[in-house]
Parts: sequence; structure tokens; C-alpha cells
Amino acid sequence: MVVHFSVEGVSRRSLYKINGEVELAFTLLSAAEVLMAAFVPGSVLGTRRTATHRAENAVDSGRGRLGVLFLGWSASDRISDWHNAPAS
Repeated sequence: MVVHFSVEGVSRRSLYKINGEVELAFTLLSAAEVLMAAFVPGSVLGTRRTATHRAENAVDSGRGRLGVLFLGWSASDRISDWHNAPAS
């Protein structure tokens, strides 16, 4: 359930509070990124380019989101790596 509320302060922006389980879906650039993202607890492989992360609350979801993105970005299957490799 998402609850909308306003806070008076510096930004005066509307904020949303998420109660309950949170599920985020990610579309990554390569299959290698998706495979690395699957190592984060709570992550599930989707298609070749998507992964889903599920958490009990918004705080854990934020931590999982960072884990999925950082581990995914650390992977590499770039074509430029193969293109610049010496011929065998």
C-alpha cells in the first residue's frame, strides 16, 4: 500500500510511504549483468535482460536495488572487449 503525504520543509515536495512488500524490476544491458544481479538475495532472473528484486520493506528494497545495479554493472560481456582482443 502506498500512502501519499506532504511535508513542510525545505523542498515542500510530496512524499510517498510504502507499506509492505516491495518488488522492483530491472532491465539491464546484457545477460552477464543479469546473471551477476541474480547473486543478490531476493533477486530472481526474468528474461535474458531483466531481473526482479523483492524485499520485505522499502529500506531493504533500496539496499537490494543498489546491490542489483552495482553487481550488474561489474559484469562485462561487451563486444568491444572481444573486438580488441588479439587474434589467435
